[in-house]
Amino acid sequence: MSLSLRELSLVAGAELRGDPGREITHAAALQDADEGAISFLVNRRYAPFLATTGASAVILAAGDAEACPVDCLIADNPYLAHARVMS
Repeated sequence: MSLSLRELSLVAGAELRGDPGREITHAAALQDADEGAISFLVNRRYAPFLATTGASAVILAAGDAEACPVDCLIADNPYLAHARVMS
C-alpha cells in the first residue's frame, strides 16, 4: 500500500515541505531508510543520520527542517505525527 506525502501530511497534521505527490510505501529508521520510506527525527542522538538518509521523507520539528536533504513533514510534535502516520 502506498500513500502520497500530501495524504500523510493531512493524517499527521503536519506542514509538508517538498513534493506532495511523492509516494510513501513503508517506514524505516533514518539510518536504514531507502526510496519510498518515511522516517522521523525526534531524538538528537540520531540527527547525524539526517544528512545521509535514503528516506523519501522525514517527519521532524521545524528547527531541523533546514538540515533535511529530502522532503519533510514539519510538526510541533514529531513523535505524535509519526504515531498518526503509523496508524
